[in-house]
Parts: sequence; structure tokens; C-alpha cells
Amino acid sequence: MTLDDLKNRCVLHVLRAWPEATVTSIGAGTISVDGLEIDIRNLLGIVNDSAEKSVDPEADIRQYLEEMLNQKEFDILTRDPSVLKAKLRISIRHPRIFGSLNHEAVVHFPFGNGMVALLVVDLSESTRNVTTRMLEQMKLTPQQAYQLAIENLRTHLLPHNFTSVEFYGKIKVVELTGESYYAASIILLPEVCRKLAQTFKGQFMVAIPCRNRFFAWAIDPKYIIDTMCDFTTKLHKQSTYPITDQLFLVRETGITGLAEMPT
Repeated sequence: MTLDDLKNRCVLHVLRAWPEATVTSIGAGTISVDGLEIDIRNLLGIVNDSAEKSVDPEADIRQYLEEMLNQKEFDILTRDPSVLKAKLRISIRHPRIFGSLNHEAVVHFPFGNGMVALLVVDLSESTRNVTTRMLEQMKLTPQQAYQLAIENLRTHLLPHNFTSVEFYGKIKVVELTGESYYAASIILLPEVCRKLAQTFKGQFMVAIPCRNRFFAWAIDPKYIIDTMCDFTTKLHKQSTYPITDQLFLVRETGITGLAEMPT
């Protein structure tokens, strides 16, 4: 594939993925997406290597462009701390995420059953972990950043609705409707815990098999636990963004056994 061929494929990919974007050609190996310049010369070697292995290069093109656009977006955000603060979110993750991260440098808080609540920056197509250095740049303590992220989640998630669904014709389960990358994090909002505790008249169970799904149901009758455990395990295995197949016992004040989150 020549550089011109690759440029044409990149332009077509951007226009398919982001129809409203303005894409222009700048020189032999650069395209501009809404004013953000992306050098595609490094991508040429990756694509040709895939072609030699009879692998469709489309996945390489998509991944490269998304990474470049997200990096550019992130670079712009970091220039304005006030805009960056508005992009703070909390994403519940499995602790295995620390296998490739510096545990001390990434801002995180404890969650239930060994999970962690990770402070992230919300980008158009992905997220970026918040580091202690970024907090210094924003002049925030971890506690202040957590509260800002909670407020942002509240604005982002509360317009979504809870709906009751019947599982197997006998189990009443409350599900968060509306697609959101942070659906599982809604359990961090105190008002949500209070509302669900009132709905289920006391403690209740929660499943967050993946980042964009949230389910809650009453503790009794006991057979519900086994049924929902099987359902959660299946959904967790099928998900692109899995968290855990564990179930959580929740009370009006939050996850049972969890120390208070920052205030």
C-alpha cells in the first residue's frame, strides 16, 4: 500500500466513524481532523506488515486513528484545568488493571469485593487514567477530585432511568436504562443507594458485570441469588468491558463492608 492509498483509507475511515468531522490533507503523510493534525507515516509500516501476513489492515487503521485522536483531545484538555475538571469521571475496575500501571501514580479508591474506583478523564472514544501529577496540575487533592468526579457522574447518569424488568417471569430486577460507559459507577451516588434501599425495603444486591450495565434486586427469596449469579457470569464473559462476575450486598449507605468514600 502506498502512502496516498493509506491516506485515502484513513480519510474514509474518519468520515465513516465521525460523519460530522472535517478532514483535509496536509502534505504527503498528514491528515487534519477538525484541525488536529495526524501523521500517518508510522502507520504505513504497520499496515504493510499486516498485509504481508494476510491480515485486514482496517483494524490497524482504526486503532491508530482512535489513539491519535484521543491523544490530541487529551493534550488539548490538559491545557485548560477547568475543562479537564469537567471531564473527570469514576470507573469501577478489576484490580488486575494495576498489572500494567504504576499503582502509586494512578489515582484510585477502594470499592467492594476488592474492586477499585479509578479516577479517569472522559474522552470521546476512550478514557485516560488520572495520575497524581495531573492532580497537581489541577491543584486538587484526591478527595476534591473524587467529589468533582461524583458531581460529573451525577450530571451524566441521573438523566438515565431505572426500569423494572422480570427475569424468568418471577424475579423483579431494576436495571439502569440508556447506554452509558459509566453505568456501573451509579452505585457510588448516595441518592441512588437510598432510592434502591427504599424500593427493596432494606439491603439489596447489585451486579456490575461490565462498565455499561447495572442491575439491582431484593435479597429475598434466596433462589434469586443463584439465578442472578448465573446471569451475571454469562454477561461478564460476553462483555467487551468486563468488571466482575461477583455480586455486591448494598445498604442505604453504600456497599456493605466498604469504608466511607472521600468526603
